[in-house]
Amino acid sequence: MDNLQKLIKTVEKNIENIVKLYPDFPVVLAYSGGKDSTVLLDLTLKTFKKHGLKNSVYIICVRLKTENPFFENYLNKAVNNIKNYLKENRLDNFKFIEIFPKPEQKFFPLLLGKGYPVPHNNMRWCTLKMKIDTVKKVEREILKKHQAVCGIKLTGIRKEESIKRKNRMENRILDGFIDVMPIKDFTLNDIWTYIKKHLSFNKKILLELYDNEKLDINKNKRRGCWFCPLIEKDSVNLTYFPALEEYRLTLKKYAFKEGIRYSFKTKAKFNKTARLNSLKLETRKELFGKLIEALKNMDKKYIDFFLSEEEVIAIQKEHLKEGDFSLFPFKEYVALVKNKKIESLIKETDSIKVLFPKIKTIAEKGKWIGIDAKDMIEGVVKKEMLSRQDGPNEKEECKYFIKDGIVIKEKDDVLKEAELRLEKAKTRIRKDGFEIFFIERFIAIYKNYLYYNKKFCE
Repeated sequence: MDNLQKLIKTVEKNIENIVKLYPDFPVVLAYSGGKDSTVLLDLTLKTFKKHGLKNSVYIICVRLKTENPFFENYLNKAVNNIKNYLKENRLDNFKFIEIFPKPEQKFFPLLLGKGYPVPHNNMRWCTLKMKIDTVKKVEREILKKHQAVCGIKLTGIRKEESIKRKNRMENRILDGFIDVMPIKDFTLNDIWTYIKKHLSFNKKILLELYDNEKLDINKNKRRGCWFCPLIEKDSVNLTYFPALEEYRLTLKKYAFKEGIRYSFKTKAKFNKTARLNSLKLETRKELFGKLIEALKNMDKKYIDFFLSEEEVIAIQKEHLKEGDFSLFPFKEYVALVKNKKIESLIKETDSIKVLFPKIKTIAEKGKWIGIDAKDMIEGVVKKEMLSRQDGPNEKEECKYFIKDGIVIKEKDDVLKEAELRLEKAKTRIRKDGFEIFFIERFIAIYKNYLYYNKKFCE
């Protein structure tokens, strides 16, 4: 018996033992479409069939669309093949769950919309926000469905991949699941030998995936998100999209660039809902513009994959929340590619823009009631208020954030007109329409304008 056969038997025995030990525990298996998770899934299926194991197994695949269109095409085929394999083999206790994160949970709406900092080794929020939080929610629902105190999670992590992974290889309980790594002792060579000699499904397309010149995958490396500034070039597969590789390197430079984030002190003390150390609005717009420039250099059929209209809308809404009515993301996107939906959303704002000339500083400059003292309030509160002092001190800064829920007792004509237009919009379009959102943000900002203008400038 060769070494691989011994490893296979060990994996089967380990899976059998822990599943039989906890026959009522649901099993979750993490599937990414890559070589390791494919081998793990195949071994798990064979073990369950061979030993007649009946635990419910949930194969969870998070569809982030963060690699490239060619990998996404492969993954579509792979997922369909697995679903057909389960059906043909009557593996009714196996359920395949695909998770499609909402647009606002994706990388660019978080980075360029909400202003999360560019990820770096000490701030890897992206994996948590985009994947882990979503998966945990599904896992909690699975435990609740089975009324189980705990579950079993199978992952395709291997010792050989990195020292950090090797140091956390012992079975442990995390978030209600026993974390089990059945193929931890497989080497890269073992993985490829298993795929070529033993894999029950997806063998052909998996081998084609790793030999695809457009993907240029390094077989010795883990794949990564195309925009990730933390990994090496041969892990991001952008040979076919060189302009995006340039953009990835640009993001890497912004990870530690000074002067592009709102101050920690102000955000932490005075704005409970703000993201600490988040990117300034002008920085987000700058990076959005650079992304659009990168997308100009590719076949238009790929643009929606790398930046979808839903993501652009999510980014635009975040900018509106911060008082920027310039519609910069919308206008940049429709200049790149014809998009009827976004063009119609731009037109929806026309009903309220007629009021803008009366508060030009909001309409033209679109500045947030910002954080840093030197450029604070410009665009909403008249500059004269700052001429009366050297600049707001920390205690006063809390007054200058955009506040929701401000009550204005004496409404002027602009506010009355805006509220009237809001009521009309609510009676003729869907409740979550963009026009309603836009007018509501206008009213919130304008109430701040009236409040601060009256309080400080008269």
